[in-house]
Amino acid sequence: MATQAAPAQESADASRKEESGAANLTDGNDRGVLILDEQGRICAYELAAVTLFGNTEGQLLGRRISELVVGILVDGDSPDDDAKRLRRLCAANEWRQYEGLDWYGRPIAVAIHLSNMVVDDREVFILDFQGKTQ
Repeated sequence: MATQAAPAQESADASRKEESGAANLTDGNDRGVLILDEQGRICAYELAAVTLFGNTEGQLLGRRISELVVGILVDGDSPDDDAKRLRRLCAANEWRQYEGLDWYGRPIAVAIHLSNMVVDDREVFILDFQGKTQ
């Protein structure tokens, strides 16, 4: 019985560590979700993304995530390479700290966590973020 509880406890401990690590990265003032397509373009978002990255609601759709989060994708890579990079970030299953840029080019401390799923036969990437203007 103790051997069955140990993996569950380890998983819970890892989850708490991941959550506390994300909170330590940015102190999480703004939290939200962006949905990306395989090329890293924003296809949906929560209002919190507008608060952190945008100026008005229409400005985020269709933008590449690399315009908002510095270093997440390599400019010039092919769309297939972008999708592979996003999948690798999903597989890592961890929060990562990046420098982001708001609509005016001001720096933002941002932590992201990526996961993926298939919707209507298309792979999409769910980018959870925490951030604040520096």
